[in-house]
Parts: sequence; structure tokens; C-alpha cells
Amino acid sequence: MAKMTPLVRGDRLIYQQDEHEQVLAVETPAWFAWLATASTFAFTSDNGTFTARKERAGNQRGGWYWKAYRTQHGKHSSLYLGKAEALTLERLNAVARALAPESSGDAGGAADGERPSPPTEEVERHFMTTRHGDPLLATKLHVPQPPLQLVHRPHLVERLQQAVERPLTLIAAPAGFGKTTLLSTWLEHASLQAAWISLEHDDDDLTRFWSYVFTALSRVHPGSGTSALALLQASTLTPLPPIEIVLTVWINDLAALPHEVALVLDDYHLITAQPIHRSITYLLDHLPPQLHLVIATRADPPLSLARLRARGHLTEIRAADLRFTAEETAAFLTRALGLELSAQDIATLEARTEGWIAGLQLAALSMQGRKDIPGFLEAITGSHRYIIDYLVEEVLARQPEPVQTFLLQTAILERLQGSLCEAVMGEMREPGE
Repeated sequence: MAKMTPLVRGDRLIYQQDEHEQVLAVETPAWFAWLATASTFAFTSDNGTFTARKERAGNQRGGWYWKAYRTQHGKHSSLYLGKAEALTLERLNAVARALAPESSGDAGGAADGERPSPPTEEVERHFMTTRHGDPLLATKLHVPQPPLQLVHRPHLVERLQQAVERPLTLIAAPAGFGKTTLLSTWLEHASLQAAWISLEHDDDDLTRFWSYVFTALSRVHPGSGTSALALLQASTLTPLPPIEIVLTVWINDLAALPHEVALVLDDYHLITAQPIHRSITYLLDHLPPQLHLVIATRADPPLSLARLRARGHLTEIRAADLRFTAEETAAFLTRALGLELSAQDIATLEARTEGWIAGLQLAALSMQGRKDIPGFLEAITGSHRYIIDYLVEEVLARQPEPVQTFLLQTAILERLQGSLCEAVMGEMREPGE
């Protein structure tokens, strides 16, 4: 009896075992177990057909992966399918569509011995979604451009460059201290590639958070996050596996990367879900040497920072480090903004704002068209309109509703008592003070 080639038709695998025909469902544990022992199968669906083969990466470190082949009109086309964990039904259909006659003109095969080509844009679009099909916003994965009025801060850029020798860099400071600007400036000249994620309130969800992380890394190193992302997106009906298992798959992929890469999580203070914090802790405890984690935040995250400090695994840049010096203040106001100020005016403004970059910017806007600059600088306070607008929009409005209520109720106290003062100071005190 001739041995048949295993065939995936629709969502079922048909194959022979001990001369008996067997059938199992794709995406089940039995499917992934079968892939571990198989070497080839055929796939056919309404989206197209191809033959899948298991191959080994040329560098011998990437392990086994699957690749799809199709021959039509004498032309051979191929696409990278991924590691076994990534072979979901959605992935198989996406590759079948990409290899179909109307789209195969752009599909090129990898040369023998080379790592397979990354998926085409058609395939990548199917992975720009969360487990529940919600789209991921691609612009959140772009490194922001530094502002035109940029003051170069080589001492801080050099600190960031040296920090890649440690697992974690933490940049913690209140709003308006230039955290994002510093990071984007560093990455323009950094010696390593970076995957960037601008976090938002909606990302305070374990699956959505890691979907962004895996997608961001796969853009820098194609294939590095595919397997882990497939586990997240396997099925809306299948329970999500423990995040430690998903991260283990991802970390194993990262451990095979030939180059270092930085993962930047900007605005991490918007993340409050404890499962995400615990998963980041798991990542830091098992971080491969190829990956460096950078967190920019307005408040210290609950990540066992004391333990990381004790081990020498943490670099910290805080508000005191980010404040503009007198020289930087002068450069910002005169060269960057084009203001004509005396040395005394600059010194007064630097003292009034205490090097707060956003405060300098807002004060500079307020000075435009004014004749009595010294008088304005002596009178400027936190009650100025531009400063109030900034604090309301960037600080107060971004606080959770209970915190906003607390701040409004305690802004003006009719009577003081010890416990109330302690509550107010405990809520408002800056980290580390």
C-alpha cells in the first residue's frame, strides 16, 4: 500500500499511521504533537494550496522551522511558515493566500542554507491583531522623532549606551522631563536595534500587551515573536496558556538571535494590571543576553527594583538627572527657541522652573511678544495659564478617577490633622523622595 502524504484539508489533518488512516483537528494538542514528529504535509483550502516541509536554519541555532512551497507554471515560490508552535489554521490560510496565483509574483524563496525570508506584508497583516481580533495600531511601534528644538545631551546618551550592559534601564520622572525625547535621541545613534511600544490605557491587558511586544520584536528580527504570538492568537475558544509558557517560547527564540536588541516600553505607568507586572518580572528573571529592556515611566513599577539594584542589573535615570543644567537652559532658550535673553533672565527662569523642560517650553511661549521680560520672570508661577493647561491635560486628566477625586477633595483643606497630612503627602510624594 503506497504511503500517502499527510494532508490538511480545511481544519482537519488526514494521515497514515500503522497503515490506518487517522484524522485529527488542526490547533489541538494532538496537532502540535504530530508536527514534532512530521517532516512534510500538504495543505489545501479555499485560500490556496502548498506543500509544507520542516527544515533547519542554516546557523544551526534557530532550530527547526516549517516552510511552504508551491510550483505553478514552472515557477517555484516559497514562504516562511514558522516554528511548529506558529502553525495555526489562520497562519496556514494566510500563507496559502500569499502563495495563490494572484499574489505569488512577490513571493520569493530563501537560498539554500540561509534563514528563510520573513512573511510578506499580506501575511504580516494577519498578525497585527490581538487574540480577539482587535487590530494593533502600527504607529505605536514607531520610534518618535526627536523635536526640532533639540538640546543635545551627550552625557545622558552615553549613560544609556553604557546601560545596555545591564538587563534593565529605568527612566522614571514626572511628565515633561524629556524621557521620550532622550530615548529617541539615543536610538538615532545607538549601536543596537530597538523595538518600541508607546503604551496607552487600553494596553493594560495581558494579551494585548504581549501582542504588541511580540509584534514589535518580530518587526526588528522577523520570526522572533511569531511562535509566541501564535500561541496568544491560537483560538478565541481555547483558554490562554500560562503566560510563562508563552514567554518561554519567545525567550528561546530570542536566545538564538545573532544581534542585541532593545525593547522600549514608553509610558509604562499606564500599566496597572498585576499579571503584566508579574510577566515582566518573569522576563527579567530569564532575560537572554541579546535583549535589553528599557522602561520609561512617571512612577516606579512594581518590579523588585531593590533586588535588581543589589545584583547590579539596573540602570536608573531620574528627574534629577533629566533636569536641564544652566548651560542646557541657555542653549534651549537662545539657540533652540531663538529668544534673546540676558544671562540674568536665563538664570532666573532656570531657578523658577528648576530645570523642568516642559516648564521652560511653556514659559518661553508665554514670553513671546512681552517687553518686560524680567518682570514676567519674577511673577511667573504654577498658576500661569499655559502651565495650568499642561498640568491639567498631562497630569491630572491622566490620573485614575479615584486619584482625581482625592486630589480635588484635598487641594484646599479647611482643617489640618496628622493623619490627613500623612495621607496627602503619601499620595503626592515623588518616588524615592
